[in-house]
Amino acid sequence: MRTVLIIDDEPWAREAVKALGEWSRLGLTVAGEAEDGAQGLGLIERLKPDIVVTDMRMPGVDGAKLLQAMHERYPTLKMIVMSGYDDFAYLKQAIQSRAVEYMLKPIDPDELNGALERCVRELEEAEQTISTSWRSPLALPDAVMMERYLLLRQRLFGSLFELNKPGALQALDKLEELLRAAYPDGADGPMLRQIYADGLRTLREFMAEQRVETPVEASRGTPKTAEAVVRALAAAYVEAIDRTEASRPSKAKLAIAQVARYIDEHYADPITLESIALRFYVSKEHLSRSFKSTTGENVSDYIVRKRIERAMELLAVPGMATKDVARTVGYPELAYFHRIFKKRTGKTPGEYRAERCP
Repeated sequence: MRTVLIIDDEPWAREAVKALGEWSRLGLTVAGEAEDGAQGLGLIERLKPDIVVTDMRMPGVDGAKLLQAMHERYPTLKMIVMSGYDDFAYLKQAIQSRAVEYMLKPIDPDELNGALERCVRELEEAEQTISTSWRSPLALPDAVMMERYLLLRQRLFGSLFELNKPGALQALDKLEELLRAAYPDGADGPMLRQIYADGLRTLREFMAEQRVETPVEASRGTPKTAEAVVRALAAAYVEAIDRTEASRPSKAKLAIAQVARYIDEHYADPITLESIALRFYVSKEHLSRSFKSTTGENVSDYIVRKRIERAMELLAVPGMATKDVARTVGYPELAYFHRIFKKRTGKTPGEYRAERCP
């Protein structure tokens, strides 16, 4: 499954993107969120997403600088740009960085999903082009090979992040095809060594993030052939997945009551399924399934229910402004709070307050 990273300093905007995206239909999953450009760049390096949905105006590293950095460092990354300002300079930067879409807030669901579809289509077309040309008998130029490797690297890391052994091994098979096309005579080359070193470095970074104590040790020296490189990387990646799975709490012992208690205590914070899964060292897919089977609700609905229940209590307090109620329960954007509240209760906050405080 392809992965998406959302970057926006406003929690309500990130929640809106997650709520409006048709992720399952498009074969996408939200791998993470960032509050600013600097954090976003760090997550891009760690998560290796296929698509980034980013705001333009943020503190620190703003969207313009972020787009330039992504374009220079990650040429295969697909970008969708959001902005609350109809600013030509922002639009120009988005065009120069080859963003797939430039959208104005508030986000239109059709526009968002149309942009996501275009990203998926462009990724598929790029992969198809690579797939049909890998078996060419001609050696590939280093620049072309590196671009193709970067696409594979995203797929490989996605499989690693999901602890998907078959997916990782399939990506490594494609890597062997790529290396054989690049070095048809079987000779060693600088890109072969660079790819091997990068594969191990990515693996160690992942294991460090997962808090797995024992690192994967590199073999002495760099393997000299495409087959040997892939064999060494495959062994290392399988071992990493095994160790990471072993280091995590047993899936059967995941305490959903503890997760629910954590949400009860932190619902007003910008928590998400992804952030909770990371905190409890489980995949978000497993957390989602286990939580739903135990409570009858998915995690996002449970968070919203807790927020709205508390909002209903606060709206009964005379003199507390609706905007303050919204912020207190985790919705800094008043318009978004109004929509969620009416969807859950059938009434606007004002209508509910009028009934409770006549």
